[in-house]
Amino acid sequence: SGGTSWGTASNIAHDQVACSLLESQNSESGSVMDTSSLESLSWTGDSKEGSNTVKEAVAAAVLQVRENIFPRRGVRLHVPNGVVAGYVHNVLKTEVEDVKMGAIGVLVGLSGVPVSAKKDAHELAYKIAMHVAAAKPEFLSREDISEEQRQAQENLLTEIAKSEGKPEKVVAKMVQGRMQKYFQDTCLLDQTYLIHSGEETNPPTIKKLLKSEGEKMSCSEPLEIAAFHCFRLGEKTN
Repeated sequence: SGGTSWGTASNIAHDQVACSLLESQNSESGSVMDTSSLESLSWTGDSKEGSNTVKEAVAAAVLQVRENIFPRRGVRLHVPNGVVAGYVHNVLKTEVEDVKMGAIGVLVGLSGVPVSAKKDAHELAYKIAMHVAAAKPEFLSREDISEEQRQAQENLLTEIAKSEGKPEKVVAKMVQGRMQKYFQDTCLLDQTYLIHSGEETNPPTIKKLLKSEGEKMSCSEPLEIAAFHCFRLGEKTN
């Protein structure tokens, strides 16, 4: 939905739709869902004029609040033998109990978690979700960047280096170094962990953090980020 300011009646309708939409989404398997996929889900919330689908329920809510509402993007994240934690930034007061909304929402799933370490792993996933909200990674790892995207970035950095009047040999080294910076800015595993005590002079990358925490939890398998998803109020989606 948009960032509209709602009156009391509108708040209740809007929050109920959001809460029930989560329940509807969880009732069917899936991963990332766009507007069309979300609207086709069976409606499991309170009856909205006899609604059978999310699309029908949202249409009924629009008539009630007289503001346009549409589900833009949804995610169902399940990690077998792992944990999933969510973080909401700048939580807003809602009119429906147990509904948590805010400017940013993040889900992080960790795999390779032993049963004895579920609690510690959940806390770690929560902190990594906080990191994602602040650091804004675009990808999980370098391998998730398509060859087309990688080449486009290299071409851009090459043009910038050439415009600075650097010789060809220097340009190649500059591009290589700046690509490393690009990975550190955009790839979650390469990013420096932001949610630390502040006493660390050399905070680890997320990749190194997972390795050290996995050792502390006595994980028999590598502790890894299975997936992460971030939602931002007013975000533009493809």
